[in-house]
Amino acid sequence: MRVVLEVVEGKHKGKKFAFDRHSTFMVGRAPKVHFQIPGDVYFSRHHFMIEVNPPRVFLRDLGSSNGTVVNGKKLARDNLQTVLKDGDVIHGGRTSLRVSVEGQQDVPEHALSASDSPGGADTAPTRAIKMNGVKSDTKVLFAEGAGSRGKALRCIYCGKLAEDTQLGDLAASRILVHVCKSCRDKTRTKAQPIPNYEILDELGRGTLGPVFRARRITTNRLVAVKPIPPHYIANRKAVKVFLREMCLGARLSHPNIVSVLELGEAGTDLWIAMELVKGLNAAELAERAGGKLATSDAVDIGAQILGALDYAHSHSLVHRDVKPTNILVTGKRGAYKAKLSDFGLMKNFDEAGLSGITRQGEVRGTVPFMPPEQVLDCRMVKPAGDIYGAGATLYWLLTGRYVYDFDARDKRGETKDPFLVILESDPIPIRKRSPEVPKSLARAIDIALRREPEDRYETAAQMAESLRAAAC
Repeated sequence: MRVVLEVVEGKHKGKKFAFDRHSTFMVGRAPKVHFQIPGDVYFSRHHFMIEVNPPRVFLRDLGSSNGTVVNGKKLARDNLQTVLKDGDVIHGGRTSLRVSVEGQQDVPEHALSASDSPGGADTAPTRAIKMNGVKSDTKVLFAEGAGSRGKALRCIYCGKLAEDTQLGDLAASRILVHVCKSCRDKTRTKAQPIPNYEILDELGRGTLGPVFRARRITTNRLVAVKPIPPHYIANRKAVKVFLREMCLGARLSHPNIVSVLELGEAGTDLWIAMELVKGLNAAELAERAGGKLATSDAVDIGAQILGALDYAHSHSLVHRDVKPTNILVTGKRGAYKAKLSDFGLMKNFDEAGLSGITRQGEVRGTVPFMPPEQVLDCRMVKPAGDIYGAGATLYWLLTGRYVYDFDARDKRGETKDPFLVILESDPIPIRKRSPEVPKSLARAIDIALRREPEDRYETAAQMAESLRAAAC
């Protein structure tokens, strides 16, 4: 399945752009957009962005001066976004593009909120099943001679061969487990939807929905469990890619990275079981401290996270979603221990084509900590993008404010699109937010936030060293 955008009117008539996975596509006059239309005065520098995740296609006008027309109707100023479908025609300036969805299946446009959480008054315990001698915390049974590379997953309860998950050598990983549909149905209840886990309470909510404190029944170990909402996993091929990549990332072992203990698959259910960190995330910590952290504590937490990033980058892995809520902190003032969570989760979602479409107005969570290059290419974020995220996070911990003014207004007095703010605005100097931040530290953070990736620190370790030197 793929989405094709074809220019059907204008100077570039006949030009085509094809997408077979999650991608962003920017149109305008600016030099670095994907489809540049120089000389057309009716186009803004960053006119509109199309986000594709086949078969879904979503358009958001970025507050262009002359607007965007879809099927002959101009998008209203109070709703500059729309879902596109096969055959729709987009018109801007002197150019028109037609949307084609090839190999389309009937896939509903789901809401992006998480599925109904399994908490509530009904807290009946999970009905346990004897597990074929499985005693270790995580153990995968596999069958020789099955699958394309000699191994295939078996259900950890009954031993039945998995029907559609052939993952080669990863089937022997101690990270990935499989539960067949029959055993899933025997163990799954509304209150306890994840096989072999008793959901205890909700720890919080992230990009993909709730995270729960749970007890792994076979070992009595307390863990944090993140269920993957079912509307993300209709594409089985993409799920396999996601599981493969997560298995590779789960091999990371570092004192400042939250460990992944298990990836689970049971029919249409996916979950991630992680080390349970009994603390606060960095955003909560800052809020409890009055909105921002003491300089020494913020720098110490930032340096620890940069150590984790440097380790991961040395293994050719990037996080892609560094932000305060993904940093879990334990300990006390002057002696905090920080751990980076959700390592590679959103990157692997994007790589597999499972990500949802980003809605306008989401100036929360990931967007304020996103480097400019990630706006233009939602998938290909390199280590420099993580360094930017660390800089934006440290900026927020020190000031309680974002790098940019997301309340900025355009010439019409309307709030600018947050993506346009990131692409076209300069960061607000940190000492303008908090004059007490030392000049040397402000300079160190400024390097991390430079617009061009090559102008930032070469490595996360180099940034950590600069932070510590500046804080002395």
